[in-house]
Amino acid sequence: MVAIDDSATAFPAGSFKVANFASVLVKIELEKDVHEITAGESKVISNATFGEGQTASMHAFCKHGGVWELISTGRVLQVISEDPVKQIELKGVRDVVVP
Repeated sequence: MVAIDDSATAFPAGSFKVANFASVLVKIELEKDVHEITAGESKVISNATFGEGQTASMHAFCKHGGVWELISTGRVLQVISEDPVKQIELKGVRDVVVP
């Protein structure tokens, strides 16, 4: 188990936090900004470039055998529902690339 600090100081609103628990280098592309995260590293991306409509295109890659492989296209389905006591819940389902 690993604790990830999600306090407002360590993970500000509007930022992206990436924790790479894989054994390989990963790359996150947000619009035209490229961020490489080494194995075991956690990184906050706080000044991401946004495109039209204040959205950020995201693609994630991992490096295997010297070749970058796409692992996510960044699409997210947001599902909003109510629990039995009428509390609103929002859950994101991220698109995963299937080889």
